[in-house]
Amino acid sequence: MKQITFCSILVLITACSSQAKEWRGITPLHSTRADVERLIGPPAMDHGDTVVYETDKERASIEYSKGPCTGSAWSVPVNTVLNIWIAPHSIYVTDLKLNLLRYVKRRDPELRHIVNYTDEQAGVRYQLDESRHQMVTLIEYFPAARDKMLKCTPSKPTKRRKSQRHLRTKQF
Repeated sequence: MKQITFCSILVLITACSSQAKEWRGITPLHSTRADVERLIGPPAMDHGDTVVYETDKERASIEYSKGPCTGSAWSVPVNTVLNIWIAPHSIYVTDLKLNLLRYVKRRDPELRHIVNYTDEQAGVRYQLDESRHQMVTLIEYFPAARDKMLKCTPSKPTKRRKSQRHLRTKQF
């Protein structure tokens, strides 16, 4: 009986930790531009497939799809959220109450004071500046591992016709 209870708890914990991360109800590959504008309103800056929102607490950049497998690795409709980048104005990792042991830690090879904590399963990365007392400088929300079925398949190289090969080698 103890093993069944333990297994049930383990399954629940795993299921909860593998859910995609979202920002203000917006989830990469599942939310659309219309969802974003309904939840947040019009952006401060619109650069077509990337928009920027400014608040008193953060700057958010949201990248949208140009269409299935067009300019990105994802097979999602046009105007689907691909990535969200949040640059908080002043927040520390302790404010987020994260268990950093759950994340893969990678130090920036060039900027040694920058450390990234990533959870590929949930689709989130926290960038910290150790020289500024673990200040969070960037939070990135990206497609979660559970969405890998939406990834574009690499196209096979097309066979060139004989006439194309002939033209390529022919001297003029």
